[in-house]
Amino acid sequence: MTDPTSAARDTAQHTARDSACDSAIRVSPPPADAAAPDVTAQTLAAYWAEEAGPRWVRDSARHDAELAPMLAAMLTAAGPQPGERVVDIGCGAGTSTIAVAELVGATGRVVGVDVSPPLVAEMERRVAAATTASPELQIETLLANAQDAALPGPFDLLVSRFGVMFFADQVVAWRNMRRAMAPDGRAVVIVWQGPSANLWLTAPVNAALAVSPAPEPPIAPGAPGAEAMADPAVTRQRLAAAGWRDVGFQDLRPMIDLGADIDRAIDNVRSLPSVAGAIERAGADRVLQAVRASLDPYVASDGVVRMQAAAWVVTARA
Repeated sequence: MTDPTSAARDTAQHTARDSACDSAIRVSPPPADAAAPDVTAQTLAAYWAEEAGPRWVRDSARHDAELAPMLAAMLTAAGPQPGERVVDIGCGAGTSTIAVAELVGATGRVVGVDVSPPLVAEMERRVAAATTASPELQIETLLANAQDAALPGPFDLLVSRFGVMFFADQVVAWRNMRRAMAPDGRAVVIVWQGPSANLWLTAPVNAALAVSPAPEPPIAPGAPGAEAMADPAVTRQRLAAAGWRDVGFQDLRPMIDLGADIDRAIDNVRSLPSVAGAIERAGADRVLQAVRASLDPYVASDGVVRMQAAAWVVTARA
């Protein structure tokens, strides 16, 4: 049986932050202004500075390849136009920032915002290379927490590739971001759906936990982390409370390539917290044998391990 709580935690660590919600216990959405009481902007910033940021820099090429279908969908939905002013929230190493800058051109402007010093340093390196090759690109980088920072707007467009789920207080953050928007400015962001829809994650995690279970208390729906915007009703309520309107959701179900072959796929998932924890408790041989069996049915004819993912393209107007 799928364990959405454990899987959600691993979504956060593998492609986002270590936090999630358990859809199995979801009874009613939290208040629009609800925030996890044990998570603060300071603890999240420290996490991205000390743990997640260095790991994302190390694995950025793999993450970019895995998330390429999501970035393409975001750019299609956003439709950045030449001359537009754009802010990219939680931009990480700058892949999405540079892609948007290429679309808005020399008369446009893109500001990439991230809270993680290691990721901003990597973004600055990439931006320097991009602007050396294409001097007309207008890109700025900003090390800041978009929940409370004064963003240098006004912006016509706000975009994010999995970067807006980690605020300690979603309503405060979205209200702050709205202040930086031009009248009728639009937001287009990609966020994860629930873990039960993300087979690429639940299959290896549940296989590992079947060998060595590690029950953990469920995390409240909408808590900061990868699942914070997975519930459309909660997200719609929060964005409305922050002053956004015309909130919409597009169901996105791409396939993710976990590895060029099954051995590399296993290498890529063995660092997931639930898998790594099971290895510590039960040993690598038993756990990785179970993980291999869970991934083996998804080896495509070209040898790539290719599995289902699920995200929302969330749109709104300021």
